[in-house]
Amino acid sequence: MGSCDRDKFQVMGKAELELFEAYRVTRGDVSSNAMQIAAMETSALLASTLDAYLRQQNVSGAEATLYYIREACNFFRDKSFVAIVPTLCNCGAPTTWLGTPGVVNSTDYKRYGSTLMELLRKMEHLLLTIEGVRALG
Repeated sequence: MGSCDRDKFQVMGKAELELFEAYRVTRGDVSSNAMQIAAMETSALLASTLDAYLRQQNVSGAEATLYYIREACNFFRDKSFVAIVPTLCNCGAPTTWLGTPGVVNSTDYKRYGSTLMELLRKMEHLLLTIEGVRALG
């Protein structure tokens, strides 16, 4: 999301923010449905999308992808979850972006951190119980 888009987001009214949140919830449902239909493919898509946003230092795109992963979290199984873990391990990268002008502002960073923490809470049972995850660590 460019600075122009970010400015538009910050001046949204309450009704527009509610529409945006409703849109986001709907898209989250799509990621859950996709996990039920094609778990490995969806997991690979989410991992590659998140990886691309992290490499581009796009904290808003990374946050949105984490949101979709969080929404699909209940449908991960052993292989599909193990496939996404290496990318999730790179999610600490934005902490190094704070000093980079124009890359991330504090609002974006707070939203990213909040979504990441919600995701980790939601998937902690997977991290503790899936055998392949322990082998990665």
